[in-house]
Amino acid sequence: MDELKVQYKSLLSAALPRLAADFTAYPSFLPQAVVTLNDDGSVSTSFTTKRNYTESLFNLRDNLPQLTEVVDLMRYISSNDTLANDLLVDAAGVRLPTETPTTFFSFTVWPFLWSYLSQVVSLDVLDETLFEDLFGDIEIFLQSTTVPMIFEALIIGLHAEFDRLDIAENIWLRKRNVEDIQRVSKPYEEFDPVANATRFNDYYLAIRVMTGKHVPVDVGVPMSIAGSVISALRLLKTDRVLLGPDRYYPELRAGHLGMHSQSPVMDNVFGDYTLGSTEVDELKSLFENCRASNDKRWQLAMRRLNQTYDRKLDEDRVVDCWIGLETLLLSDGNSELSYKSSMRLARFIGDTSAERKELQNLTKKSYDYRSKIVHGKTPLPEDLPEVTTKSLALLRRVLVRWLDTNFSHELSIIDESMLQ
Repeated sequence: MDELKVQYKSLLSAALPRLAADFTAYPSFLPQAVVTLNDDGSVSTSFTTKRNYTESLFNLRDNLPQLTEVVDLMRYISSNDTLANDLLVDAAGVRLPTETPTTFFSFTVWPFLWSYLSQVVSLDVLDETLFEDLFGDIEIFLQSTTVPMIFEALIIGLHAEFDRLDIAENIWLRKRNVEDIQRVSKPYEEFDPVANATRFNDYYLAIRVMTGKHVPVDVGVPMSIAGSVISALRLLKTDRVLLGPDRYYPELRAGHLGMHSQSPVMDNVFGDYTLGSTEVDELKSLFENCRASNDKRWQLAMRRLNQTYDRKLDEDRVVDCWIGLETLLLSDGNSELSYKSSMRLARFIGDTSAERKELQNLTKKSYDYRSKIVHGKTPLPEDLPEVTTKSLALLRRVLVRWLDTNFSHELSIIDESMLQ
């Protein structure tokens, strides 16, 4: 591997002057927003330009493979039955055609150059530190059958008492930082630093997953995990929190280029969810239970609670609540729904006689409003927003207790407990 590193370094040293010459002849720049957090909490934004070397790299994609250093690297790998040869074959997924410089270059050198150029600010000299870091990533990439990917989704509206929270292994929340803001790829006229100043309080949900080097990325697993995290947050408390735009990218900087990556998106949807340090353990427990639950009824009811966050009208939220409640508490029949649901709900989540009586009355009222809505009665009662909020709280409490293995989900057992 040491000899391979020498070969890469000599090739990069030979390629940089050609790239610099091409860039000087045909310079290309990208806009970049530079955001500064001031001591007084205000935000200052300036706009500058960033060198775009990728275009120059594309311009030289035909003659860079003809460099003597590329030929030397090809000859070294072809003539040595070494670890490097086997690893490079594995990295490409097929045996490398070392008699074809262009194809060989695209599999072995291009990813490194692309990763290097995306981070340097000048082509004048070789950055030794950056070279060592990137080659270390290459070594990990070559020696692994799978590579780490990072899936990130913005948690809109979340405010917390920490900059990072590890929810579980390879799953964490992290606070949006200045670098995230600086990577926003929007035209100057659309980027409003004043309007977006409060967005520094948003958090990203980050999930590390392992994926094969030669297969498309399957985002189904991280999306499922993300759904459990957002569900746990919503079960923990009633405040509004949303899952925002997502992205995924290789954790190794000098890795496979076939992965999807995009700049974070500035979102204008605000929330008011505050997560305190004392609530962390409960959040982790709820997340673990959400992930572990294979109860189809619970999953359907949870999906209905999540859908209420996308509804514009209170009447739609009430209907969603009752679809969830009926799924859990009325799956055994359609008679006396109001009475059955109110009695079962009160017994299931109520801890005292007085609380159960209050829950029964509230459930009856909520069900009455549900009936008015689905039967098209107008106008709807003026206190519908209040009843909607209380209905959401009922469904949330039932969902949380349903996850508690100390309580039976059998409706017959719930009914029998009413006689005790």
